[in-house]
Amino acid sequence: MGVKVPAGGPGHASPPAAFEAEPPRLTTCLNMTPVDYPDGTTGAPEFPAHELDLTDATSIEQILAHIDARIHAPLDDAWAGPPGTDGEDEWVDDPAEEAWAKALSEAMFGQRYGGPGQCYFGDSKWDSFIFSRMQKTSIDYMSQDVWGLRKKATAPATWLEVQIFKKQLEKRNTDLVAMMTDNDDPAISICCACEHNATYGTITRGFTLEQHMNGACWAAGQNPGRPIFDAQQFPGGRWYPTKEATLDVAAGLEKTPPIGPGTIYCYNPFGDNKMVTGYVPLAWVVTDAQGRPTVDQKHADHVLNDLPEKHSKHVAPKRMVTSSADQQSKIDTLLYSPSAPTSEAEAENMYVGVTLPATGQRKGSHIFFVLRVSKDEKRIQKFDTSNGYPLDKHAGDTVMDPLGKEGIYDGISLTTAPPGNVFCGMGVLPEAPVALDVMAAHIRRARPIGLMRLVIAERRPGRELSDRHVLFVSKLMRMYDDKDQNFWVSKCAWSLRNTPGFTSIQPWWIIYIPRMELARMMWTKGARSRKLSEMARDVSVIRRMKFDREQAKKTKKDPPPAPGLRYGEDYVAQIVLTNDDRGGTLYWSRARSELSFGVTNEQIQGNPLPNAIKDSVTPVARQGRDPKLEVPWNGERFDDRYSDIDIAIPSLFRDGEDTRTAAEQDSMPIATDDEHANALRVCMIDDEPKEPGIVELV
Repeated sequence: MGVKVPAGGPGHASPPAAFEAEPPRLTTCLNMTPVDYPDGTTGAPEFPAHELDLTDATSIEQILAHIDARIHAPLDDAWAGPPGTDGEDEWVDDPAEEAWAKALSEAMFGQRYGGPGQCYFGDSKWDSFIFSRMQKTSIDYMSQDVWGLRKKATAPATWLEVQIFKKQLEKRNTDLVAMMTDNDDPAISICCACEHNATYGTITRGFTLEQHMNGACWAAGQNPGRPIFDAQQFPGGRWYPTKEATLDVAAGLEKTPPIGPGTIYCYNPFGDNKMVTGYVPLAWVVTDAQGRPTVDQKHADHVLNDLPEKHSKHVAPKRMVTSSADQQSKIDTLLYSPSAPTSEAEAENMYVGVTLPATGQRKGSHIFFVLRVSKDEKRIQKFDTSNGYPLDKHAGDTVMDPLGKEGIYDGISLTTAPPGNVFCGMGVLPEAPVALDVMAAHIRRARPIGLMRLVIAERRPGRELSDRHVLFVSKLMRMYDDKDQNFWVSKCAWSLRNTPGFTSIQPWWIIYIPRMELARMMWTKGARSRKLSEMARDVSVIRRMKFDREQAKKTKKDPPPAPGLRYGEDYVAQIVLTNDDRGGTLYWSRARSELSFGVTNEQIQGNPLPNAIKDSVTPVARQGRDPKLEVPWNGERFDDRYSDIDIAIPSLFRDGEDTRTAAEQDSMPIATDDEHANALRVCMIDDEPKEPGIVELV
């Protein structure tokens, strides 16, 4: 039995009824729910301290056992704290709705920001397939009967092939539902942008892309015309355009149908305008089918991407002028009003106004969904990728401090929805087609498609931490086990509360996104029981087959690739969690995609990972790096100070198998001409990534 934390004490113990007006929030519960301290803790709760012997391997054993026990336990204890219970009387009405809200909050907390298809495969064409893996029922997006309906298409099917498939079924008088099968192995992405986040908020209520959303995820912008908003097909669903939508929550709850859990709020820099005006060089101007001036298609995307930017070149009439002093050309907008050019040279330098269709997702586009509605029907709680404002309302979200309280999690209560860039409408969902308590259980079965490693190090400033201070590195493991345990980011965070020795020993969860072939294998339905070593073997076979294919074109042959997983190619670190010297969890850093001028840039948000840890588990070339520090994906390492390592290591930290098994897999010859290799050849990915790869946590 550990040292008890008294209710009402300072630090991570919250005073009673501190959150009485707020909805239950997992983000706040993760640090504000009281958790017992380890035996031997002194100074609790004001100044807690707990030390372990850094020279004794049993100290590592205690930490591993603590984390293993907490990560396998349900998050019921986290929800039982003041942030999860103080406001229940004002917010919790329907037990099934509450079960859905809690399950979704657990599974989606702390995701990396970005498109799922882009993160896992470098191609957004995989998005619809990824969502299908979370649906309660779905068609088979990997079936050639679906994706093969369009010439030159490759697996998986996209929204376009799904629409063609539905048309063919209509011609054959075949019911779409009859072609959909139950999903007994759901899987969820650990990477989402706002439109993907909101899509999960819809399909986890029992809706499907195929039946309700034209085969595609929500747009971060306008969403009219989706079947889900056709009241004749699905009573209760409705899209409210800008002139009918409202940011006032009470007014939205008085509408018919009213807003409710799952409702989406949408924003677009062009509002719900069908056309926008931009000012472009005269040379870019062409006429459309109706004889109206517009922009040459090759420049249209550039103009639409530029218009929402703060210093857009296309929002006002202007002309290019040449300075007589330095002979430099520049844009002149001061006191300039366009008139008919008097010369060909003047015409070439003019920017003139044209209209063009307001299509696509541009900077400032956004969408979020409603997680809960208060009993008094005056407030909503959003689930969003944009959090942290206003800061005083997010004071309890201490787990997100390294991100400035930003991140993907359950938000605060609102009487008015955020104004955003330009509010362009809201969509009310019909009644859930599947019982929400059933969907809550379905969500909790969802495998997070990710990998993770645990590092235990001495607690020191990053600049002082060296390889001598890294005490333990686990092998690479899946974020789920062979049976029914799923280790979402939320459970990883909860597992780090009050770890033994927290004053001087610091645990780190490094969370990775699998890439390309490894990602495809992990996303495959029924893959839960496949060990990482087994999939790594198949990745090696496919890599060798692709290598042999390329070598056949060469006169001078290259050495064959070594077996095993490659960091940066097969898996990349994207999220880091740790804890502080008082035992509280910290979301240390994450990768984030940012849309700017139509181009997706990759950034790192939060704190840098210390080099000593980075060189062990995220080995990328850098000046001064010692390659000997790298711990292979299938290996584990104890510091040399431990001469006797006769300790119990929970199977979690070895991906459920002995480390020797994975090593033996790597040492076996690679066969590319047997029956198994031929089966792999049929389903391997031949498409080159179409979008930039995700960045390293450097």
